[in-house]
Amino acid sequence: MLRTPARRRAQRDEQGLIAVMVALCAVILLLIVGVVVDLGLARDTRRQSQGAADASSLAGANVLYPISGTCTSDPAPKVPPCFMDAISAAKSYADVNFKVKPADWAACADTGHFYYPPGESPCISFTDNTLSATKPLQPTKVRVVVPVHDVTTGFGTLAGVNSIPVSSQARATLQPGTARSCGLCLLDPNTSSLGNGDVTVNGGSVHSNGTIDSGPNGHLTASPATNTISVVGTCPGNCYPAAQTGVQPIADPYEAILTLPPSLVGLTPKTTPCTQGPGIYPALELPNSNCTLSPGLYVLTGAWTMKNDTLLQGAGVTLYGTCGTTSAPTVCTTGQSGGLLDTKNGNSQLVAPTSGPNLGYAIIYDRQNVGGLNIQGNGDSFVTGIIYAPKALLEFPGNSSVTVTNGPIIVGSLFGNGNTGQINLVSSVGAALPSPPKGASLDQ
Repeated sequence: MLRTPARRRAQRDEQGLIAVMVALCAVILLLIVGVVVDLGLARDTRRQSQGAADASSLAGANVLYPISGTCTSDPAPKVPPCFMDAISAAKSYADVNFKVKPADWAACADTGHFYYPPGESPCISFTDNTLSATKPLQPTKVRVVVPVHDVTTGFGTLAGVNSIPVSSQARATLQPGTARSCGLCLLDPNTSSLGNGDVTVNGGSVHSNGTIDSGPNGHLTASPATNTISVVGTCPGNCYPAAQTGVQPIADPYEAILTLPPSLVGLTPKTTPCTQGPGIYPALELPNSNCTLSPGLYVLTGAWTMKNDTLLQGAGVTLYGTCGTTSAPTVCTTGQSGGLLDTKNGNSQLVAPTSGPNLGYAIIYDRQNVGGLNIQGNGDSFVTGIIYAPKALLEFPGNSSVTVTNGPIIVGSLFGNGNTGQINLVSSVGAALPSPPKGASLDQ
């Protein structure tokens, strides 16, 4: 059959349409292949990022509590947990495994972060089982979010996609140590000398970041038998039970528990605590008589001393030693001596508040206040409540004793030299001192 001109034109038109369709299909296929290639590269980058996150979180967890017991990068006193060492280790592993540079961490954001030190990246953060953003006393979890890395696309640009953002996160966890109770906590790394005095702790253990020494007639005792004595140094004197030596130092167990300074709202400068009640006081010598304090907070910006036969007493009372003046009290700076209590010429009978913001605290010093603390007196003195003066030397020279109920006592160090000088801690509510966590593993 002969083809007419009309049939020949239709056939040529169809051939042109097929060519167009083949070209379009080729373009679409090319785009699909390109997307597959780009996504494959992104997935490979994602695996590298995840590997970096895993390695970084484990590295950080493994240096939080070093075997040496001493931090490298953290500020003094360099006792674990070593936050800065952990951050340094995490960043180092991220750099090795994924080329993450300091500028990347500076720009990194993590809305689900936990605690991180001021000035550091929120993408490396720490917490415990509370999963809160407050500073943990004994962190057991390290979260790392690797900064976003943009994978440049090749073929994806044809579809208007120039890059694919890639990030990852991981969390390492440590197994918590076994908790113990520190009824008497000595935070100074130097020697506490008991002389021939006796220190008895009932209801809590004893820990020293240094050495505890005593004379031939001096004794340090922790009871009942389940409680222990542990020292970073040694205990060459009379320690019962025998001290565990060479242990790791501890951080201040109340650093995250006690907020300082306490609220001074409503307090005004005053001069006579025996009659004027709670307020802000300068250095003074208490009278040779009974001085009864009304319930409340007494701010000491200078030394409170006593005359012979002074009796300082009060229930619901907290004494707070700080720096500055009565018109402008300020938190003490490192090495600064502020307000202090010295009762060696008299006696004290102080009972901490049973309610309110200072519940349970009888005596508080600023964390950097190196002023001394003497609570022994001429006869028998009593303090019911917590004594917290982490940089102070607690002295108990002489021949009389002080009984502290419902402690703990948290001070820098001890000094005693009297043959019958005593510190008796009764029903001590010890500060929780868990052993360093260990055994890092990934839980996210």
